[in-house]
Amino acid sequence: MKKKLLIALLSIIAVVAACFAISGCSKVQEILLKAPENITYDGTYITWDKVDNAEYYMVQIGNAEAARSNSTTYYYEANGEVFDVTVSSVLGDTQESSSVTFKPLATIAEVFVDNDGSISWDAVSGANAYQISVNGTILTNNITDTRYSNLPEGSNRVKVKPVVSGDTTFYSFWSEEKDVYIYSAPTNVRYDGTTLTWQGNASSYEVNINGKVSNVTGNSMDYNSENRDFNITVKALGNYTSTFDSKTVSEDFYYLDTVKELIVEDGIVRWDAVDRAEGYRIRINGVVQSAVLTDTQYDKLPSGRSNDVQVMPVNESGNYFSSWSAEKTIYILDTPTVSWNNDLELDGEANNNLTWNAVNSANGYMARITLPNGTTETETFSSAQMAFAHAYSDVGVYKVEIKATAAVGSADFYDSKYSEPYTIERLAAPKAAAQNFIVSNRDSLAQGFTVNFVPVSGASSYQLYRDGALRDGKTTTGAAITETGIVDSSAIAEQHFTYTVRSMGSFNASRREVKLPCLSEEALSFDITVLAAPQSLDMNGFMLSWASVSNSNGYSVAYAGQTFTAQTENYDLSILNAGSYSVTVCARGNGSNVLASNFSAPVAIERLQAPTNIKITSAENGTLTHDQVANAKSYQAFIDLSEQALDENAWNNMYQFIETDGTTLHMVAVANYWNDNHTLYYMDSQSSPTKQFIRLAAPEFPEGVFADSNLMVWNAPSNINTSEYTPTYRIYSAVDEQIGGGDLKGTRYDISALEGGKSYTFLVKAIGNDTQYLDSDYSVEITVYKLATPQFTIENGQYVWQGVANASSYYMEIDGVMVTADFHVSGSTYAYTPRFTQAGDHQVTLKAIGDARNSLDSAVFTFTQRAEILTAPEIEYRYSADSVVSGGKIIVDISKESPNNNGYQYEIAGQIITSKATNAEKVIENTGTFTIRVKALGGSFDENGVYYVDSAYTGGNSGYQITLLATPGGFSINSDGVIKWTNVQSNYGYEYQISFDGSEFEDIKNIGYNMLDPIANYRQYRTITIRVRAKGDATGKVITSGWTEWTWTNSSYVG
Repeated sequence: MKKKLLIALLSIIAVVAACFAISGCSKVQEILLKAPENITYDGTYITWDKVDNAEYYMVQIGNAEAARSNSTTYYYEANGEVFDVTVSSVLGDTQESSSVTFKPLATIAEVFVDNDGSISWDAVSGANAYQISVNGTILTNNITDTRYSNLPEGSNRVKVKPVVSGDTTFYSFWSEEKDVYIYSAPTNVRYDGTTLTWQGNASSYEVNINGKVSNVTGNSMDYNSENRDFNITVKALGNYTSTFDSKTVSEDFYYLDTVKELIVEDGIVRWDAVDRAEGYRIRINGVVQSAVLTDTQYDKLPSGRSNDVQVMPVNESGNYFSSWSAEKTIYILDTPTVSWNNDLELDGEANNNLTWNAVNSANGYMARITLPNGTTETETFSSAQMAFAHAYSDVGVYKVEIKATAAVGSADFYDSKYSEPYTIERLAAPKAAAQNFIVSNRDSLAQGFTVNFVPVSGASSYQLYRDGALRDGKTTTGAAITETGIVDSSAIAEQHFTYTVRSMGSFNASRREVKLPCLSEEALSFDITVLAAPQSLDMNGFMLSWASVSNSNGYSVAYAGQTFTAQTENYDLSILNAGSYSVTVCARGNGSNVLASNFSAPVAIERLQAPTNIKITSAENGTLTHDQVANAKSYQAFIDLSEQALDENAWNNMYQFIETDGTTLHMVAVANYWNDNHTLYYMDSQSSPTKQFIRLAAPEFPEGVFADSNLMVWNAPSNINTSEYTPTYRIYSAVDEQIGGGDLKGTRYDISALEGGKSYTFLVKAIGNDTQYLDSDYSVEITVYKLATPQFTIENGQYVWQGVANASSYYMEIDGVMVTADFHVSGSTYAYTPRFTQAGDHQVTLKAIGDARNSLDSAVFTFTQRAEILTAPEIEYRYSADSVVSGGKIIVDISKESPNNNGYQYEIAGQIITSKATNAEKVIENTGTFTIRVKALGGSFDENGVYYVDSAYTGGNSGYQITLLATPGGFSINSDGVIKWTNVQSNYGYEYQISFDGSEFEDIKNIGYNMLDPIANYRQYRTITIRVRAKGDATGKVITSGWTEWTWTNSSYVG
């Protein structure tokens, strides 16, 4: 935005500067100044919109002398008269004017106020609407009626004036201001069954109840509704001089029936529901309780004393009223305080666990017990008995409540509430889990067993018993108990035990909850067996053996922290890894209630390490070697899948066994014997890791062996795994004649340095690592010819070179970009015409292209091409006539040519003309400003080989423009006889001729602006004709317009 403002400001400055240079300040003033707009009059002040660039304003009323105003406001008293006003904006010697005629409307004589605060007035002739001002603020919308009823409550200062909507040439004055105070409407109308009340700021009100009207002083009145529904309206009353009535408010009130009877049961007061009541209020001993009851009972009446009680229905969602019920005296006995003695045992026999305190005035007590099957039983007790005995033998939940009872027929005395219930639950015994009831590790007695059971809802924990005795620490809150340490670790013989699980209860005095353990006789029961341990362990080869154990479910062999299963009395240890082992055996359990035995005494075994560092050296025909293994008697070697060991005599001639598709080999250290004192057994080693030896395949040359003429490429051996080993390569010119400076990494060889115009032969061999891969044979021979390097010269604007023997094509780049144009071929001579667009040094390269198989690309010929910009031409331009004519042309001439040019590009009024000529022209049929520019075209070399690119443009800016002025138009004549027309942009004044009533035109005259001086008594003429044209400048760059003619005809002319 700032950038746009800056550009606009600079444009204005440029125009001002140009105008001052050409014709002085008057031209600038005429361009920048506009006539005032939106002239209005409110009866006191004439106002108008500010005019940009105006220095001040002149105001002329009627024929009076014009007065100067430095603001956009002018004070004037019209005294209700019609008057004309002309306002002119002034900038230097230039004025722009606007005129308006203002007409008055009559002033409203009086504003009337009705009792309800509405205002009205008499209609004003000529007005079609009215403005209303309330408390100094004019209402947004005018009204078309002569009455207004929407004044706000409170004090109001009101005045009115007539207007003509849509026409600002009428003016009027405000009426006298009227004070109108309107009372606020009454609020919060209420009825309590006796008295009506409301809120308001008036001293008196009109009250209408079911059609009966009363005037009331103050904000309340007594009213007997006779227990019936009624309607009331209320409004504040004014004195009709300074105050006026409020709006009327209306309310309906509805009667709710009285509660008929209060009933007391178990310490709770109850009553029947009343229609339409949303709640109830209760009054106790004359005090209304704050809470509204939503139910038809009250359970918070104080016990142990007399209470006078009343109830009244309420509905606070509307205007409802009612009356209090008859008073009832109620004395409710205190509720007994009940306790539970958790120390008394309850395992099938009844006991006095539940007790309570004595209650004053009680005639006795009643226990209410809800049984697990949902039935309820009661039992009464004398005032001397305060305990309840029960066995709670059935599984389930019991609820026990105690209340104090009053004597039958005693006046005003009533039974207490029941105590908060005690919840007593007899827990069920745990049941065996449907799956995995008894779970044990078949292989480990030390891990014992786990009994899984179905959790009992409400149980706090579970306890495990063995042969009737509680197991120490065997209490859990989960659904499983694990038992370990069942027998001593040295035990050998088979043993048997009986276990039980019992669900346990809890006691929470604050919540009055008791959970009793399941009965002992119903506890979960099961048997456990521990097996005898195996004996007489021995080794033979890889096989471990022992004596049989009765009732076993197989055997577990343990070593190295792991356990393995054997179905018979022996176990193959050939799976052992190298190292020392202590091996033991136990009889396996059944995974449930038959547990594994203790483990036997251990057997010590050492398995030898497998041979390592196995190699086939490259010396001789390949020798097999390895590292020695401690305690080994001998060694064996195996080829591929053969189970027959190699004769050791073949270990010195291993190449005979190695194939190009790979040969595998592994070795074993031999032992399997006891030490001298039979305490340690040595076992044969495992096979060593299988090792593969591979004879590398000979490298092969691909189809594009010389696709890149700087490299020779080949394929790696087809039988190599590069993730294991990447071979190196040797290059030969013949068998045993190595070239290339040693072993190469990768499958390519740089041949860029080869001399052109010669043939070369190559062979390649892959080199192994002696430990896995062995050297390949030679590849096949391959022969190639490298092309000679071409060089070009500059001839006739082209790069020209001679063909190279065996070349298939040529490749040229300019600044790293391939030249896409086709090469011109003339016999054995080739040429290319370059096209440069930027000055500077450009790199041009050329090479001959081979076929990538039998011939290689040549080396690159490089040339630095210098490019320079042509000097811009100097130009002159003109219009073909002195004024704008049909068929007129803009003509451009080159006054100074550009050396080394290849022609010129002319751009005239947007049209591009390319020509080798030193001039160009274009016919212009439109008016306006047209721009010219010209540049010299490049594309040629000079005698030093320098290339020339297009010059910069000459022109193309405001200094290279021709303006063809438009003919004037938009003619008018005002009441003062001033003829005006629309200003023509960029003019240097005007030439005009005038004719009256068809007479000869007067001589041509000049004027600097787009209006004539007033023509005195211009209405005496029947017609006035004027010929006008806009003048150009003296430089020939702004061209005078054609003539235009306009005639004014006097419609009121009388001859």
